[in-house]
Amino acid sequence: MEEINQNFLSSILEGRMFLIFGICSSLVACFFLIKRKRPDLKGLARVFLVLGLFQTIIGTTILLKSEGNKIEQEIQIAKNNQVYVFSEIEKTETLLQNLNFYRWTGISFLIVGLLIFFNFDKHTPWRGVGTGFIIQSLILELLNFVATKRTSEFLIYLKNTLD
Repeated sequence: MEEINQNFLSSILEGRMFLIFGICSSLVACFFLIKRKRPDLKGLARVFLVLGLFQTIIGTTILLKSEGNKIEQEIQIAKNNQVYVFSEIEKTETLLQNLNFYRWTGISFLIVGLLIFFNFDKHTPWRGVGTGFIIQSLILELLNFVATKRTSEFLIYLKNTLD
């Protein structure tokens, strides 16, 4: 049961990290849109606002789902319900596939950001968009790395419960 608790504590931490990054990105975006007149900062703000809202939604979803899933998994695994464990293994493997997709999405954001950044002049909105994509892609990659590591470890635990 300790592994389940650790998995869900980590999941809650990930949700909070997504939420914090999302809220901070959105606040920075609002500040740049309202207070700053430079076009590059306005471009950066637009990317921060869109991806910040995306991160906030992900973080909120993770936090809302985590506690209910924890209680259900504890009960089912304590009953040594093999069918349930197989079901969880399948869900966890699907989650890992989704995280791999998100990793490639983050890498794509990074490549697009670098292309935009190096192909436009300073102080243009597009240069800011490129900078925003670069920063946000690195944040998303960090969060994705943490989630992938936790999910992989939990998958190993689930497979070991079958032995």
